[in-house]
Amino acid sequence: MKIIFTSAVLFFVLVFPTPGQVSPQIGYYESGKLQYENYRINENDTTCRNREWYEDESLLSDQRRSGDTCITTYYYAGGKTESTTHEIPAHDVITGNLLGYRVVKQINYCENGRITDYRNDLQKGKKPFSIVNCNGAVLVKGTIIDDFDHKTGDWLYVWENMGKKMEGSFFETDNIEETNIRVGKWTYWDMSGKVIREQWYGDNGQLIREEKY
Repeated sequence: MKIIFTSAVLFFVLVFPTPGQVSPQIGYYESGKLQYENYRINENDTTCRNREWYEDESLLSDQRRSGDTCITTYYYAGGKTESTTHEIPAHDVITGNLLGYRVVKQINYCENGRITDYRNDLQKGKKPFSIVNCNGAVLVKGTIIDDFDHKTGDWLYVWENMGKKMEGSFFETDNIEETNIRVGKWTYWDMSGKVIREQWYGDNGQLIREEKY
């Protein structure tokens, strides 16, 4: 049995398969060309089989499973890779119920092929982190432990195609429990290059003084 919903933009088809099969959602552009096939109905579904197409029938995204990892790749209209994301299921430690999916690795590309952002939470320990634009200019630079949520050492943020945006330091440590503690002086700039705020933090991360300009 099929239930078909129509709109000015696309056709939406929900197919009820035979028992034991995964129920796909299939969408079409108004032109009748295939827009997507969605086998993961919600974030609690462990199925990893989704694909999307541009209206010219070139591939927009492809999601497939590799072992316990769900890998999603997005493509620019010209066919070049835009991003690749690796997710693993996260389960409740007590009940074992699926809580959702956690991104553990992600790579973003410009159309010229330059990698702008690389994240690999599976690589544990202290490691450098940076984000660059498509011309190779640094936008964010610092050091993390395990993942982006645990920062240590000196950090720099830059306005796109401009000067500094924010600069300061987190407590220097190899212990993940001691990350994200601001220490020393933090400086903030507006897009014209003018200093608009300065902050001073103590060794325990407490804000001691702040000046706004």
